[in-house]
Amino acid sequence: MRPHHAANSAPAKPLRALRTASINDGTRLMLAALMLIGAGALVIALIGEHVFRIEPCVLCLYQRVPYVIVALVAAAGLVLPLSPKMRGRAIVLCALVLAAGAALAFYSVGVEERWWAGVAGCEGTIPSIATGQNLQDLLRQSAGGLRACDENVWRLFGVSLAGYNVLVQVVVALASLAGLRRLRSLRQPGFQL
Repeated sequence: MRPHHAANSAPAKPLRALRTASINDGTRLMLAALMLIGAGALVIALIGEHVFRIEPCVLCLYQRVPYVIVALVAAAGLVLPLSPKMRGRAIVLCALVLAAGAALAFYSVGVEERWWAGVAGCEGTIPSIATGQNLQDLLRQSAGGLRACDENVWRLFGVSLAGYNVLVQVVVALASLAGLRRLRSLRQPGFQL
């Protein structure tokens, strides 16, 4: 009976190692997904701007910043020799940045819908800093011809780009936290946030 017990316990060690590896791979997989989402959102924004000629507003440009931060934090979490706990914290940081980005995108939706006023520069004009019209034209060209923030240039099913941005960032932030919770529920040693 003893050899039978030993045979049953032998596969437990590889199974435990496999489970621990899956947690490590789970955080890495989540970081890779976050990096791709961040970089992908930036590529989509640039394609919309340069290929489809959708002029961004000041708030549109600000909404790209959270995606840059998420892509950089996720990439750092992938390439640096971090513990699963630290990779988990990087994922939480990405989720928090996405939540802040969703709040900014919601603010942009409010400006588009004229629920509230926009920030300085939202009117799409460059403030006069000199009396010469040539200087203002030069600044407008270098700024890329920003549009007013309350001007809707693209909608799908009645929702603007900023509205979709709110939805994407909220879903990705919640999915990241839910994925971490799932990994944590496996209750592996060394994986606590």
